[in-house]
This record gives sequence, structure tokens and C-alpha cells, in this order.
Amino acid sequence: GAMAEVTSGAVDEEALLLEGRHRAANEAGNGAETAFDVTKMTAKNCVNLWQFIGSIGMGIFFALYSDYATDKICDGDDSQGSLLATYAFVSYDLASFLSAPFFGTFSDTFGRRNLYLFSIATGSILFIVIGEVPNKYAFVLSFAILGFCNGTSVLSYSIFVDFVMHMPAEAAGGAQDSYFNRFLFRVLRGLRSMDGVTPFISRDGNSEAPSSSLPPT
Repeated sequence: GAMAEVTSGAVDEEALLLEGRHRAANEAGNGAETAFDVTKMTAKNCVNLWQFIGSIGMGIFFALYSDYATDKICDGDDSQGSLLATYAFVSYDLASFLSAPFFGTFSDTFGRRNLYLFSIATGSILFIVIGEVPNKYAFVLSFAILGFCNGTSVLSYSIFVDFVMHMPAEAAGGAQDSYFNRFLFRVLRGLRSMDGVTPFISRDGNSEAPSSSLPPT
């Protein structure tokens, strides 16, 4: 009877100890989530929302700008309007492609927010300018400048990566569970693993030493 009582007391003490550890772990996790700056969540959501609205708006705009060029600038000439629209699209796409590395590099020095807000403001003004352009050259040039500003779309992905990689592991748990974020982390780990010096990035945001510099052949 005494032995059973001692054993029961030891089991109860162990259960209480485990329960206390579990409660402390939960409180630590909740504290990390609470301590995480909520404004960063708001900033991330605003970036995603702006990218979504911009994608929808540009999709509608590019579906109509050929007719706009025909009626507004080319006096109803369909062939000239289509050709002008092609030049405008090429200038937009090329300028966007060339400016993306520029904005990515300068954002590391001057901050991503400033350049991103500059892009949004300039792009909004250019949409008004495109509606009032007097000739073909101004039309194409406006699209080129608009494409240059659109190169900052790379900053939206950089902002998102910065957000996830620097948030506490407990707070990042929910963000890392979505399909897109799992895919993003796999891509990041794949890119990092190509460099034998740079460590892996684990899903909890910690560094892992690579097992080897090169993958097995």
C-alpha cells in the first residue's frame, strides 16, 4: 500500500510537471505572436492587396489599350493602332525587365518602402498622362516609364520574404502553412543549397549547415 501511494504520487508529480511545461510553451508561443509587430502584418496585407488590384487593373487596361490607341491617337486606323499598341507593350515589358534589378539593388540601400511608394505614386500619375498624350511618341514613352516603375513589383516579393524570414518562428507558423509559402521556402532553400558557403534556410527560419557543398551525382 505504501509503495503504491509513493508510485501514485510520483506519477501525479510528473503529470503536473509535464502540464506546467506545456502551459509555459503555450504562453511563450502566444507571447511571441503578441510581441510581433502587428503593423508588419498590415503592411504585408497592403502590399498583397495592391499587387492584386494592380494585376486586375493592368489586365483590363491591356485588353483595351489597343482600341484606345486606334481611336484616340491613330484616328480610327486599326493597323496603325495595333502597331502602336505593340510598340507600347514592348517598351513597357522591356523597361520593366531592365528596371527590376535596379530597384532590387537600390532597395537594399534606400529601403523597399520608399521605392515601392514612389512606384505607386508615379504609376498613378502616368495613367492620367496616358489618357492625355498628344502623339504616338508620347504614348510609347509613357508606357516605357510606366514599365520602368512597374519594375518595383519585385519589391513586393522581397518585402514578403523579409517579412516571413524575420518574424518569430512561433508567429510564422501559420504563415508558413499555406501552399504558396511552402513553395517559396522550398525555392529559397534550393537557391541557398546551390552555394556551399551559404547555409540552408529551414522552415522555422533558422540556419542549417548544408550536408555537402554539391548535390550527389
